[in-house]
Amino acid sequence: MNALTSHLEPELVRWQVKSHTREVPTTAFGTVEFQGGPHPTKARYVRISYETPPETVVQLLLREWRLRVPSLVISVLGGLANAPLQAKLGSVVKRGLLRAAKTTGAWVITNGLDTGVTRHVGEALGEEVHVRGSKIVALGIAPWGVVQQRSMLIGIDVSLFLLNLCFPFSILNDFQLNLCKRLSFIVHTCQYHAQGTLAGRQETALNPHHNYFLLADNGTSGKFSTAEICLRRRLEQYLAQQPIGLRRLGGLPCLSYPQSGEWIWHYLYQ
Repeated sequence: MNALTSHLEPELVRWQVKSHTREVPTTAFGTVEFQGGPHPTKARYVRISYETPPETVVQLLLREWRLRVPSLVISVLGGLANAPLQAKLGSVVKRGLLRAAKTTGAWVITNGLDTGVTRHVGEALGEEVHVRGSKIVALGIAPWGVVQQRSMLIGIDVSLFLLNLCFPFSILNDFQLNLCKRLSFIVHTCQYHAQGTLAGRQETALNPHHNYFLLADNGTSGKFSTAEICLRRRLEQYLAQQPIGLRRLGGLPCLSYPQSGEWIWHYLYQ
């Protein structure tokens, strides 16, 4: 699991991801503790390359973070503008989203940022996400380069603990398996304080009502890019192609909620 680092050449040339970045082992992973609410809430996070294969991402989610295989994926799409939802529509959407997330074992996927439609999703899920024993999975796939206070998420003298991603558990011997389990707990924990929107800076805080974050990195900093869109699209397409239980019904059902308020049932094939 790698992140990207930028390097600049002496001559003035146009910066490009492929030419001016290289993959290195990520040091930004662990647990983020959100401050400023009635009580702190926690979420797991990792900074990864936007080109990380979806199979590797799913291994992280299922093996390392121990998530259950979803029966439904609810993909929430929308802009970053803080436009209010109509009162009646907002109430219906929030109740329906919470009910679906609680009763179906769904994964709710958003851009993870505390703005726009994602903020409405966070309000809908509320504290239910962080209740002990809750089955709700709120997964934010956010662009690393615009995450506010992202430097706090980088560990000091730590290395990636996902040693077991390269090998199925079935072929690990007892020593290796126990080592992987111990290393799973050697993670960076940081306290996170949202600062609100800062004038002149394209940075946004993470939404505190998510319990998992994939921070997609394409080497850009301080500006919005398509890093998280690329990672998210491939992940959702991969999930959509997975069988449900022992039957194959055309793929895992994915329900998309765009900002317009219309629900669209679809299978995310290209």
